[in-house]
This record gives sequence, structure tokens and C-alpha cells, in this order.
Amino acid sequence: MPSIENPGFYGNQGFSGIVNKYDSGNGWYNDEARVPHFFLRWVLNQFGQRAGWTFKGAFLDDPDLSRLVLANLYSLDSATAIFPANHLPDLTAGGLLLELRKLFNLYLDFDVRRKVLDLGFCEDVLKSACIIDWTQKADPGHTKTPETINRLELGYELDSNDALMKPIPAAMDKYVTPETAENEGGSVLSIRSRLSTYLTNPVTGLARCSQPGISPLNKDSQSQALPKLLFWNGMVSGVPTATNTSGARSLIWNGENNLVDSGYRHYERFKAGTFRLAKNVALTPADLATFSFKKKVHIKGVNYLVGSAKMNLAKDQRVIPTQLELWRV
Repeated sequence: MPSIENPGFYGNQGFSGIVNKYDSGNGWYNDEARVPHFFLRWVLNQFGQRAGWTFKGAFLDDPDLSRLVLANLYSLDSATAIFPANHLPDLTAGGLLLELRKLFNLYLDFDVRRKVLDLGFCEDVLKSACIIDWTQKADPGHTKTPETINRLELGYELDSNDALMKPIPAAMDKYVTPETAENEGGSVLSIRSRLSTYLTNPVTGLARCSQPGISPLNKDSQSQALPKLLFWNGMVSGVPTATNTSGARSLIWNGENNLVDSGYRHYERFKAGTFRLAKNVALTPADLATFSFKKKVHIKGVNYLVGSAKMNLAKDQRVIPTQLELWRV
């Protein structure tokens, strides 16, 4: 229950302006504007238990990202119990994963047979070594197509109900790949996540927003806020704190430790210099058994990522003709 500055929580009613205001001397919260925030990992684990899936991977193992909480505006005013559904965003579990993917540039690797989802980083895929050589399996002919969508526009949907987002603060504004000689004339790939975050008050160190909360005591608004993330920072100077930064990570697109540097720089360079190749290869059952789309393949001096693979499978095949869509790394 982190303390968050939100003077607009109760509209025009008298209010301290602090959600989850904490009295460190007595060790309790004020009765007004008490809002639980649930850890993202806990939410995923709860869904996994109900659906029979397991979540793992570098994203969940990251010490900073493991501190992510889902921010919300649903107050416990007059409530006698906490119902998690009241405090979670209006997203399906699959929708939440897709929005996380866009925010952090994740690679989602589904093992359907074992019901395991590996959440990794696309940056790690692009940085990985190439250990598969299909040069002898590839047909010499191919069709090469230049990549014309070679710049990125990265951002998130900002909550129009938050008065602090009007106008959009520079730190929260979108990022666009600068035009250079290498990418000149290309178009822009827009990636926009529904997940955003709160600003931080540089004086108090608390997250801050200005929008009505959801409470039976609040007649000004009952509308859901857009989903947001914060890092749980623990007790800071005797105050329970969650902000948009933790360690070497932040949840903003600009400034120090931004989302672009941590999750999109290699992908940005990849988009600027790649091209698409359509090529036929002759694979074996062993090739398919050990293949993964996150593994690079080497063909005649060039490394590629496989975008798609088309083949007809039959029983007891020793050679499997395959049509590949390849992207130069």
C-alpha cells in the first residue's frame, strides 16, 4: 500500500492529498483512500495456478522487474474485505502479457505441451551467438526484399483523466528513432502499450497523479483508470513508496535508465539495417526438433532470424522441404 500523492482522489471533498497516508509513529494507515496494489508476479502466479500454466524467464528473474506492482485507484472505503479483482486492470491475462511485451520488448516463448511460458527479452535474442549453420541445407536462390519500416515510435497510452498528463510531460512523451542516412526515407513502426506509470515528485520522492479515485464516498467519478505499473521501493524514510524507478530501470521513455535503452536499442539497430529473404531449405527431423525461433541461423556468411517457416509434414520423412522467411541480423 504505497503512499501516492493524488489531491484529486476525492474531488472537491476535504482530503490530505495522500493515498495510503502512513503514520510511521503509530505504524498504521489513515482510514481514507486506502488502496492495495498487487505485485505483478503474484497476479501471474495466481492466473497460472488456475489455468494450469507456469511462468518463468529472465523477465521474472530480473531483481528490479520482480518489484513491479499494478497501480490502481480503488479505495477500501467502507469495505470489510479485499477483493483482488477490484484492484486489477481491465485486461485479460493474455492482454496483460501482450501489453508487457510492448513495454519491455519481451519474447514470449510458449511451450504448449508442458504449459510453460518463458518471458525473455528480445534484446537477449538479438545479442545471442549464432550456433546453427544451414548453409549446406539451403537452396542457392532466394528473393531479397529491403526493410522499409526501419524506425520506431515507442510510447504508451496516457490517462486523460490524470490532470498531470495535460500537457504531456517530456519524460512521458513518446520516443521516435531519429532519421539518419541509414534509415532515411523509411517509415515508422508504432509500438504503444496500454501500460503506463505515474510521475514522481522530485521533492517528496513519492509517485503522484491527480485524478478521482473509485470509492462509495466519491460521487465525482467511478471510471476505471488506464492500467499502470510502479516499482515497489519498500519503506523509504519511514514512508511506503512505489515509483517509476528501481535500481538501473525506469518505466519512462526518456531520461536516465529509460525504456528505450534497456529494451529497444538492439532492436532499433536491427530494424535500421535488416532485410527480408525468402529461401528454401531442406531440413531433417533433428533440425526441427532442436529449432527455436529465438535461435539465429547462419547461411553463407550471414546470420538471420527466422520470421516464419512453412512445410508439409508426413510420416517417416528424412528430408523436409521448408520455405523460410529470414531477417538479416
